[in-house]
Amino acid sequence: KEGMGEHHYHKVDLTAEEEASLDLDYAEPSDDVEFEFCELKLDIERTCHKKCVKPFWFEYKSCEKRVSKVSDEFPEANCALQYTDYWKCIDSCLAPKLWEKLK
Repeated sequence: KEGMGEHHYHKVDLTAEEEASLDLDYAEPSDDVEFEFCELKLDIERTCHKKCVKPFWFEYKSCEKRVSKVSDEFPEANCALQYTDYWKCIDSCLAPKLWEKLK
């Protein structure tokens, strides 16, 4: 049994459809300044996504598949840890690059 806070990553093989679903999708900004900032942030985020996809996004998607199979029996099961790990990776990659561009 895994201890609290421990998680193990598994190799995940994705189909072409699953690979295509990795594209990030966002709402449109409301003005030109916001648009420029959002475009800059999204460009950097896409770069960071490539860095974070194998260790974290694939694990999150794999977890979603596992949880969907047991959701009736274990409704409390979720993939919050894997999702949070993915976004922590994105944030730690994004922040210094974004701040450098905003200086």
